[in-house]
Amino acid sequence: MSSQPAVNPEPAITPATPWALINRPVDDLRRGPATLTERVSQARLGEAARILESGPEWSRIRLEHDGYTGWIHTRALHPCSAEAAAAWSAACDTVIAAGFAEVLDDSGEPFQKLVFATRVALAEIRGVHALVRIPDGRLWRVRSEDLLGRSAAPGVDAAGIALTLGLCQRFLGTPYLWGGRTPYGFDCSGLASTFYGFMGLDIPRDSDQQYAAGEPVEGPLLAGDLVFFGEVPADGAAVPDPRGYVRQAHISHVGISLGGHGFIHASGNNWGIARATLDPDSPLREPWLTANYRGARRFRP
Repeated sequence: MSSQPAVNPEPAITPATPWALINRPVDDLRRGPATLTERVSQARLGEAARILESGPEWSRIRLEHDGYTGWIHTRALHPCSAEAAAAWSAACDTVIAAGFAEVLDDSGEPFQKLVFATRVALAEIRGVHALVRIPDGRLWRVRSEDLLGRSAAPGVDAAGIALTLGLCQRFLGTPYLWGGRTPYGFDCSGLASTFYGFMGLDIPRDSDQQYAAGEPVEGPLLAGDLVFFGEVPADGAAVPDPRGYVRQAHISHVGISLGGHGFIHASGNNWGIARATLDPDSPLREPWLTANYRGARRFRP
């Protein structure tokens, strides 16, 4: 996925710009205040945002972890102070490790789902179940096995990358979804940023931004490196897009290295998350990827 338009500069964020926490498991971030406008990204439960414009049905926000802006349902927001947002972030010591963690009512029936990589505040462990707090103060009951607490949460090191790659490979076959950041559907950079977000490291949202921000990789690829692709026009000019995007560094696609030639990626051509390779002699190779590989980037804290 490529960057948002460079036109129409964003309103300046000031200390008076209101804060909010996302109070739904997932909600779309739209280009305009209507359901049928383009999905540009998604927001997950508990993520902090600044409210740029507010209305009864739709509000325009900026997500704090990646700077992405868009329109979201106003009812998905829990307005709060800057201090409350900071306190919430500090309290979120647990991460959802299941693709979908079912939220159970008092009778044990599921009524909601929390998605992979969502960070929640653990309130209590009750044997096979746990109570987690959501931003509006309610306690939701989930299965303890679907959670990783702070002491078990992976870091961005060889062990953490191996664990997270193993979890992400459970999503092979998950549908491609433009703007997607959850197992309901991912786009390429949404998968890459969720991969690092699970390990507690926020990286930019879009593939060209990720390419610009990461450390260039020299030598063999390691598991967790991001591999980038894009067509280079003959005149070397920036690549505009009909939706208003401008592709920086000519990057339009990203995958997550498995180490060596192999990688996984969310691909519209494959209808979802799939394995691929940079090995030109492999039957898994894709000609466009082979021809348009632009290098790898590494992220570390």
